[in-house]
Amino acid sequence: MKKILIALAAFAGLSLAVSAQTFTVTNSGFTDQALFTTAAGFNISAIGTDGSGNLYYLETGAFDGTNTTTELFSRTAASNYSSSSETLLYNYGSPQSTSFVKVNGSTVYFGENGIGTINSISTSGAPNTFQNITTLVNNYDLAFNGTSAFVDAADAGFSNNLISALNTSTGQLTPVLQTAGSSGPIAFTSNGSLLYGTTIGEDKVTAGIYSFSAAQVSAAIANKTPLTLSQGTLVFANGWNQYLAYLNDNALYQEVSPFSGAPSPTPAIPTLSLLNPTTFDSETVGEITDGESFFDGVGAIGNGVAIAVTENFVDGPTTIYMVTQVPEPGSLMFLIFGSAPFILGRTFRKKWVA
Repeated sequence: MKKILIALAAFAGLSLAVSAQTFTVTNSGFTDQALFTTAAGFNISAIGTDGSGNLYYLETGAFDGTNTTTELFSRTAASNYSSSSETLLYNYGSPQSTSFVKVNGSTVYFGENGIGTINSISTSGAPNTFQNITTLVNNYDLAFNGTSAFVDAADAGFSNNLISALNTSTGQLTPVLQTAGSSGPIAFTSNGSLLYGTTIGEDKVTAGIYSFSAAQVSAAIANKTPLTLSQGTLVFANGWNQYLAYLNDNALYQEVSPFSGAPSPTPAIPTLSLLNPTTFDSETVGEITDGESFFDGVGAIGNGVAIAVTENFVDGPTTIYMVTQVPEPGSLMFLIFGSAPFILGRTFRKKWVA
């Protein structure tokens, strides 16, 4: 879904002049810091992080024909994400419509939804560790429940979406959840519950984030019978979603870039929100204020999250920000904050795909 909407927004804005992109924290309980910005003519379309806070991302050159490849890079937290630490892990050899970057242990998983390849490689980028796991057209997101992988993908016509358990060794897919409409973001909680963020008009039910228990997920896999949205619990009736980032039981971050919708005197603004799965409340963390930029990914880093904000679909650039939650005065708690850009991420990852 996000890719389709992103494409529409992108092409509609091809003639727009480049302007400074801006992410602004609007909630006094949070702070942000720009980590780095891509070179002119480049944009980052998916990001992931590991337990040490290192950043992994898919970057593509301008789609004006001057730079024609998509590459997977990493930058280290120890270097403060300096360009000197940027390491090339994989080169597609051509521009791709990317979908996700996720890290589990010492392995990076990354996908594109043109051909639909899902690949993995060691965090070191060693060539002999590269694996083409499977091909799944229109793949959108991937999440881990422990060491078990789950992937989300829409069908050819984007009229139905299927979340499946993915065997990362054999590529075998086992259905878990089937919904109407295009793809949405997925995440797992500490107790193994599956979180799924709906997209516009899905199943003609209340749009928002739904939760499915670990027992429901296990039964769906064992019976090879996917769950339906009506079997889930509506956690947040927050409309449609682009990206999700689960940090802990009290911190789920969500990003939304309003690529579609009826024109209004006051256009919707791309926002980053914190959702509390325990008390089911939410608060806006920050927003993109220039009216043209959009979110392109999110990942947990230490006591915060990294978010990607892209200025222009065609030629970028993208800035990576770190957003952290400020501890309340007098509190000894070290709060894990997260910025969760998630939903409809712009990436050219078949941005025009779902």
